[in-house]
Amino acid sequence: MKLGDGNDQDGRLAGQLFDRGGPVIHVRDADADAAGVGVGVGRGVLQRLVERGELTRIATRALIDTKMLAAQSAWGQFRLGPSVSG
Repeated sequence: MKLGDGNDQDGRLAGQLFDRGGPVIHVRDADADAAGVGVGVGRGVLQRLVERGELTRIATRALIDTKMLAAQSAWGQFRLGPSVSG
């Protein structure tokens, strides 16, 4: 089961953001969506998902689905790092 497949509203919102943004999302992407472009995922939602262990911070302001990260090889996890720059 991927993020957003359950009955949890927070997870569904974040799942929609990941569906559009790819495997790694930056907090600014969620901010832009909250400003009226797209699904509207606030920082509070992302923080709750981090606290529950559903999202993992891989950089100061970058997040990834914890299950997706765990499914990656060591090289795959390392490779995701550059996708958060910019």
